[in-house]
Amino acid sequence: MSLPGKYYRNLGIFLLIMFMGAFLILLLWVGRHHCHFLSLNIYQVDQQKQSLVSTSPVIAGEKVILRYIHSSDGTPVEQIFKISEENTLALLEERYRWYGAGLEFSADYIFTNQDGWVSVSGYDRHFSALPIRVAVTVPQALILADTTKIILSDLAPPAARLLIKVEPFRLPWYRFFLINVLLHFFNKELINPRCKCDKF
Repeated sequence: MSLPGKYYRNLGIFLLIMFMGAFLILLLWVGRHHCHFLSLNIYQVDQQKQSLVSTSPVIAGEKVILRYIHSSDGTPVEQIFKISEENTLALLEERYRWYGAGLEFSADYIFTNQDGWVSVSGYDRHFSALPIRVAVTVPQALILADTTKIILSDLAPPAARLLIKVEPFRLPWYRFFLINVLLHFFNKELINPRCKCDKF
């Protein structure tokens, strides 16, 4: 091999090694950064075991509605929660048709009556885990801000105990980027674009 040919071959190998090294350093540096998600997770509790049965992306400030039918009155009830910055479910309001037996009625709260609905607000309740029993005879549903409707009886059998939690989930920035590129390539919906990523 002539001297110029050997020189260019060695130069090419050197540049390739430098490029691969720089790329590896970039991946390691980017990998230290994360994208932060919040998930509304529903677990089925069986004795001491918790099994994840549903997960949905959410963000702080979103409202979540628990909707069900009153077991004795047969009228609709709604409990409205907000996802707090502390990753809890904060109870904002409870709405029910009049004669909601067993529901809130206290001078400590704010009551309004409109169009046949009683609204109770003024709560200061935060749930790190909201326990619910799957009803046997009436429907129960969680309504998320993006109109996602989760039917609880679809997740677990009647009388099963569920726990609803807001939990953080961290995904390395480069994995978030690569996954979204692949999803875009296959024309699939991107991962929750409302997540918060570390600043570089």
